[in-house]
Amino acid sequence: MVHCLVNPCSISKCPGDKKATCIADCCGGCNALWFGVDGREAKCNEKPACPNGQEKVQCLKDPCQGATCPAYPKATCVSNNCGSCKAQWYKADGTPVNCIKSLPCSPRQTQVKCLKDPCQGATCPAYPTAKCVSNYCGGCNALWYKVDGTSASCAKSSPCPPGQDEVHCTIDPCEGATCPAYPEAICISNYCGGCNALWYKADGTPVNCTKSSPCPPGQEEVECTIDPCEGATCPAHPTAKCVSNYCGGCNALWYKADGTAVDCTKSSPCPPGQDEVHCTIDPCESATCPAYPDATCVSNYCGGCNALWYKADGTSVNCTKSSPCPPGQDEVECAIDPCESATCPAYPDATCVSNYCGGCNALWYKADGTSVNCTKSSPCPPGQDEVECAIDPCESATCSAYPDATCVSNYCGGCNTLWYKADGTSVNCTKSSPCPPGQDEVECAIDPCEEATCAAYPEATCVSKYCGGCNALWYKADGTAVDCTKSSPCPPGQDKVECAIDPCEEATCPAYPDAECVSNYCGGCNAEWVTSSGEEVECDTTY
Repeated sequence: MVHCLVNPCSISKCPGDKKATCIADCCGGCNALWFGVDGREAKCNEKPACPNGQEKVQCLKDPCQGATCPAYPKATCVSNNCGSCKAQWYKADGTPVNCIKSLPCSPRQTQVKCLKDPCQGATCPAYPTAKCVSNYCGGCNALWYKVDGTSASCAKSSPCPPGQDEVHCTIDPCEGATCPAYPEAICISNYCGGCNALWYKADGTPVNCTKSSPCPPGQEEVECTIDPCEGATCPAHPTAKCVSNYCGGCNALWYKADGTAVDCTKSSPCPPGQDEVHCTIDPCESATCPAYPDATCVSNYCGGCNALWYKADGTSVNCTKSSPCPPGQDEVECAIDPCESATCPAYPDATCVSNYCGGCNALWYKADGTSVNCTKSSPCPPGQDEVECAIDPCESATCSAYPDATCVSNYCGGCNTLWYKADGTSVNCTKSSPCPPGQDEVECAIDPCEEATCAAYPEATCVSKYCGGCNALWYKADGTAVDCTKSSPCPPGQDKVECAIDPCEEATCPAYPDAECVSNYCGGCNAEWVTSSGEEVECDTTY
């Protein structure tokens, strides 16, 4: 045990645990041991709880990781994440220290005396939170350091293009600015050449906030208490998209995915004289079809709760089970199914249906339900021989004009493919060109609309067209084609100019106080005045 001149606890602190208790330990040295209220060794170097008004933040890395304390190399680093990620330094006794080391002068530099502190009035535009350290080596220097002790370069390069100076504004240009044409746009303050509020969409595209009336002449834009599309439905076209329209009223307009307007009025699915009814349960829920057990049930609500039954080919059936046999023929029982070993040489693809009327019969039908005679004779018309084909003609055949058509192989006079709709109607698979005469349909490596833009009509919808080339055609919401070539808004001989401020900003019209100012940039920064009727007036002339 050693003799300590002072109690080690009197000069020691535990910043990490304010409630810790110190016990002097003089065994082998003068040590201060700290213990928490739970009796365990206190963690004096850990950051304490945050003071009121400061939230604990999540740091991507430990603030002490890689941090140094040049002025006190033996100081202990304590991570502090109250309000921000900081590295704080303490002496062994818990006293906080300032790690920014005032560097001595090099042999080639003489330390000078300054009339005032170099840091007095100095600023660091590039790093406003940096700390200034006075340096007198070779001159009166203000050196700046970040909170982690790293030196900071305060030279702030001008964010403005050549010819425009960065100005100082008394208030933030965005503070009271609004963007009527794009209420959701984001305002960015710009100080190049003036106090400017620039507006951008969420994707970074700049927008023009000057709001002109979106309504046609004779219709006023109204204000609605709620969005017209809120709660609106389109029964006739459930997948249509709703667009709010405020011209002459609170209107909900509906459009297909291709921009075509639709009529949402749902016409009755029932024939005239029959009302559509509401049923408490689905009519098909417990319905059966004894006569056709494999038939499909379809619920029908026209004039009542009806269960309609259909075969797989869509033919309606009568489910009332009576004798399936015609008069004079009795239904017999057979030891085996008549179709079990039956074949149809003339029509190998025909379907066999067992028939028990007057005997054990195997009846054969084509896919369209037509009965066939299986006695093999030539299925081909006179003058056409049935041929043998190496592969089924339908194996890799396609029907571009009718992709849903069914292929039937035909061997009369050649290996032929015949195509039919689901109702058995034959179709012509030759796909006619969607292009006008003289223009061939081309294939494009990428969709013409993929990177296309329409400067003159940013809200227009792009439609890809492949006639004669890879073309991007643009249409308004009403389906009208538009010309996207953005021409100058000015008449020939007048160039559009850039103005430092809006010409209408300080303009007045004494002769017509109620007239509306319209900025015009053709040939200069002009303020033009228009009455409510749309008539252009001269502000220094009355009639």
